[in-house]
Amino acid sequence: MSNSFIKGFLSFFLSFGKFLLLTLVCVALGFVVVWPLWFFAVNSPNLYSVIVIICLISLLVLFFVKKLVNNIKQKNKEEKKAYLFNLFRILLLLIILITGIIVSVSLILTQMRFIGIITFIVFCIIFGVCAIGIKKK
Repeated sequence: MSNSFIKGFLSFFLSFGKFLLLTLVCVALGFVVVWPLWFFAVNSPNLYSVIVIICLISLLVLFFVKKLVNNIKQKNKEEKKAYLFNLFRILLLLIILITGIIVSVSLILTQMRFIGIITFIVFCIIFGVCAIGIKKK
């Protein structure tokens, strides 16, 4: 009886020790990751913002590249050509749209409202022409 009693307590304390060790490791890793980010954000917010945005965009690009590679591996040659053409078309349209919005907003924010509106209209026309005009032959 005393042997099973000791084994029970030993098992309990080993489990509790593992729990404490895991908790301490999580807290230490959290501190190692969060504290430099906080310190960097407080002391240099502009650079911190740029680095965080670059990291997020890099993760997004990595996700899309991985998805693209997996989709291309599963297709034959004709499907690959059609898929890559559609992907290129979508990326071109996104670049045109995002560039138009960024340029228009930056012009409006620098008190050049009329030029900003004209730029937005021109980019919308370019977007429309590219969206309708780029078709697979």
